[in-house]
Amino acid sequence: MRPQWDAKAEKWDDGLPQSDLFAELLETIMEAVAPDRDEVALDLGAGTGFLAIPIAQRTRRTYAVDHSPAMLQKLAQHVCESGVHLWAAEMDLERSSLPSPWTSSFRTMPCIT
Repeated sequence: MRPQWDAKAEKWDDGLPQSDLFAELLETIMEAVAPDRDEVALDLGAGTGFLAIPIAQRTRRTYAVDHSPAMLQKLAQHVCESGVHLWAAEMDLERSSLPSPWTSSFRTMPCIT
């Protein structure tokens, strides 16, 4: 399944994430979760950051996990554009267990200018 998501990564943000449906979904999630500065968040299947970036803007620390290197690359671009800090890991959760945040599996998303 990884190659399928890698192939979608380049144009992913041009589709559903720009739709009214996704905007409503994001608003509903943010209201339900109500993240605050004292919390740590984990986004599984983070993709290009549709949820991870808004949560990272409101929490002490945010971790993002995705199995697609191309999606994580787009996530890194969005992180740089947004100015947030988050930590990401490439991982197929169907084949491995979730790492602890303090392991080396997570890395900060670097902004290269």
